[in-house]
Amino acid sequence: MDAILQILLITALLSIVINTILKRYDFPPIIGYIIAGAFISYLFSLRETSLQTLYDVSEFGIAFLMFTIGLGFSINNFKELRKEVFVLGTLQVVLSSLFFAAIAFYLFALPLTTAIIIGCALALSSTAIVLKILNETRELKQEYGRIVLGILLFQDLAVIPIILMISFFTTELALETMLANTLLSALLLLTILFFAGKYLITPFLTFVFDADSHELFIGSVLLIAVAASYTAYHFGFSYSLGAFIGGMLLAETPFKYQVDADLIPFRDLLLGVFFVTVGMQISVEFLASHVLLILAIMAAVMVLKTAIIFTMLMVFTTASSALKSAIALSQVGEFSFVVLELSRIGGITTKEINQPLIIAVVFSMILTPFIVKNLQVIVKRFVRTASHRQEPFSSAGASGHIVVLGYGSLGRQVCKTLRSQGLLYIAVDSKLAYVEKSRKNGDPFILGNAHQQQILFDADVQNAMAVIITLEKDEETALLVESVFHLAPGVSIVVSGRNDDSTLLRDRRIRSFVHEHRDAARSMVTQAVTCSINQNITLG
Repeated sequence: MDAILQILLITALLSIVINTILKRYDFPPIIGYIIAGAFISYLFSLRETSLQTLYDVSEFGIAFLMFTIGLGFSINNFKELRKEVFVLGTLQVVLSSLFFAAIAFYLFALPLTTAIIIGCALALSSTAIVLKILNETRELKQEYGRIVLGILLFQDLAVIPIILMISFFTTELALETMLANTLLSALLLLTILFFAGKYLITPFLTFVFDADSHELFIGSVLLIAVAASYTAYHFGFSYSLGAFIGGMLLAETPFKYQVDADLIPFRDLLLGVFFVTVGMQISVEFLASHVLLILAIMAAVMVLKTAIIFTMLMVFTTASSALKSAIALSQVGEFSFVVLELSRIGGITTKEINQPLIIAVVFSMILTPFIVKNLQVIVKRFVRTASHRQEPFSSAGASGHIVVLGYGSLGRQVCKTLRSQGLLYIAVDSKLAYVEKSRKNGDPFILGNAHQQQILFDADVQNAMAVIITLEKDEETALLVESVFHLAPGVSIVVSGRNDDSTLLRDRRIRSFVHEHRDAARSMVTQAVTCSINQNITLG
């Protein structure tokens, strides 16, 4: 026990220190966790048997990641990006997988099943890194941004059949028997989960949400995620598949955004554990002695992947958009670790095969932030018309919408005014009773606690024209001003208040302060005078 605690303490310390340093250079935390795991494995000479408990815990990190991805797969997502997701996404995954599988099979003489899994792993790109950067640079609304988003969405969805494929390859049953058993199990699983989603989950969460206890709601969300994962596992599928379906079931409920915000700390923590275990599989000695081989694999994969995607996209879009999309997707992503790890556990690949691939993937992810942030410069060197094809976007108010925080009587009146003027807006509030009111009024609405950064992010505050805060308490308003300013320092903030000595009046981050009583009094006096004048004119 003492040895385990010592390892955990040093791992936590290394992860925090390394990620703090890397954060200053815009490296994703995934890299820090992997590096920390590699150092720990080297320092303590850890063996696989001593890490089994850690592997079991980290698997739930992947399950929670798939759960949150399921939350993002609503019907509207597929309608808006159906071409990018289903056409371009399918072509990219299939062509890239076949190309890399052929290289592994014919050039390196690997078994066919091993080659196929490696091809699938290398076809995937980093959703976490690429979308984070494109969202920060506000390029998701450009043509190439939509292409990248659509392909990444399909890649996330494709992880499920890839995981199922690994299960197929690791069983000794005949193909017909295996397919029959799988189809029957899948039918039972979907029936149970969709029945629960339609008739049980929403009433259950409504019952818990009405208790007005944040802890109970988080516990309920964790219960649903784990229950869906365990149900899938019971029928012979992975925890990840059950978690993904469970997330999709919640995607159409009003609790979607709040669930996502509450689950992030658990997901990120367990994902950190997973990537630490990935790092523990890296041999520092192997890296030192095979650095040229690893760099060659990384360069070959990124160049070939860029060429495949660029050639494919030239049929559908301009050279500039095709090249930017291809370069943005050239790295290998975090789900490749999942695929390679599951295939190693199933005996499809070995540690010797995975070792250079995992390190090459890590190196490609390290390069990605620098590559994506300099796409314009890179593309201009190859496509001269790139500068003329670029779609303009402003640095502030790119979406042109207004976020209304608070959907009480004042908030509803603000939404009514915005609606009458034809302005884009979205309201946010944590009261369940307002969901039905927003539907009746036709107001776009997010059920969630606006004090949580993820909820503000879901409302796209960072791209908003303005944020209107309509809360009654100055203390809560001040906290929201802090949260909004931290996420979007350039956005215009408008608040309401009732006190002449309110501290909000002295907050320079607030663009406009509306005094409810004073402005109401002025309006009432104006109306009274107007009515009196009109009456006198009529009598006269």
